[in-house]
Amino acid sequence: MQMVANQVYSEDEMEKLYEYLPRELVTFVLVTLFSLLIGLSQRKISLKREGETTLFGTDRTFTFIGILGYLLYILDPVDYRLFMGGGAILGLLLGLNYYVKQSQFHVFGVTTIIIALITYCIAPIVATQPSWFYVMVVVTVLLFTELKHTFTELAQRMKNDEMITLAKFLAISGIILPMLPNENLIPDINLTPYTVWLATVVVSGISYLSYLLRRYVFHESGILVSGIIGGLYSLVCEKLDKPKKIYPIAIQDTFGESGTPEELMSKYKIDADYLVKSVLETVEE
Repeated sequence: MQMVANQVYSEDEMEKLYEYLPRELVTFVLVTLFSLLIGLSQRKISLKREGETTLFGTDRTFTFIGILGYLLYILDPVDYRLFMGGGAILGLLLGLNYYVKQSQFHVFGVTTIIIALITYCIAPIVATQPSWFYVMVVVTVLLFTELKHTFTELAQRMKNDEMITLAKFLAISGIILPMLPNENLIPDINLTPYTVWLATVVVSGISYLSYLLRRYVFHESGILVSGIIGGLYSLVCEKLDKPKKIYPIAIQDTFGESGTPEELMSKYKIDADYLVKSVLETVEE
């Protein structure tokens, strides 16, 4: 309800603005400003990485693309044939520019082409959509344009099986979890396959988040991240402890010894048999 109220409030503010200024003027100014911002971001990235020879256009070109889209949109507000025709011609010009860059300069990226087409579509977006939506579109374009090399560095730091790990987590949380029944396994005991798997997803998610933060964000603050994630885990357990009992299982405060993994897990009571026994005892309580 609060989100709906905020949206209505935003639309009311725009309507009040239209009482003092013509709607067409406000739309034209917004389209021009957003197109110029996108063009400036292209100017910055292209000059730093590629150079002037491969540019389709930057600040002025993208501004004119946005203005052209607005003019063609309002000249035929019923069938939008002018707007669609202008988009087709712009797409053709962008395709020719891509062919020249590919054949002469061996530049294969199509990001600039896609951004130019988005800029051309800003006019109908501003004219028909609420303010939060078209601002969100422009902010997303600017962010992803600036984060290009950040994504490249991130991909270079990824391990070979990083995407496989992410796919496994998405599978257990987004595919398996919704398919599990939420009915008690044992009569009179509040224990369902859904809740058991949900606890698994929560613990796995916290552990995976801790790994991502330590590897990609806080490289030299492993202890701090572990403490924060541990506090988050304790908070989750505390919140869950109101309807359900949480029984922690961990190695006791003792000196470690050497041995095989099976012997050590059995000695310190963290093997499969002890885990099953602890779960059953906790459920019976």
